[in-house]
Amino acid sequence: MPIIAALVGIVLGAIAAIAYMRTAKQGSLYEADEKIQSAHAQAESLIGDAKRQAETLKKEALLEAKEEIIKNKQAAEAEDKQRKSEIRTLENRVMQREESLDRRNDALDKREHQLSSQAGQVEKRSRELEELCAKQT
Repeated sequence: MPIIAALVGIVLGAIAAIAYMRTAKQGSLYEADEKIQSAHAQAESLIGDAKRQAETLKKEALLEAKEEIIKNKQAAEAEDKQRKSEIRTLENRVMQREESLDRRNDALDKREHQLSSQAGQVEKRSRELEELCAKQT
């Protein structure tokens, strides 16, 4: 009987060992499945964070580009305004020079007229002198 009891003990031990191994195996599979699901969730979270961060960086880059465009536009407008001011200044100088030349031209015309008039008077007196000289002789 001790052999039967030993055989029964061995069979029961084997059954218990198989049951324990199956339970341990299922627990390991359950743990592995939980780890895989956790890793998937973490990966999805990281992907979502990366997408949000990429979107934020994209918006920041667009904003910086728009600000740069505005700065360049303002600089171009300021330069254009300065150039227009310089052109107006140069145009005013040219107008003043033209006016000055016109005044000089008018003064010269007036002087020429006066000289012409004086030349006529000198000629008239010269003729009178010649006539007087002719009468005296």
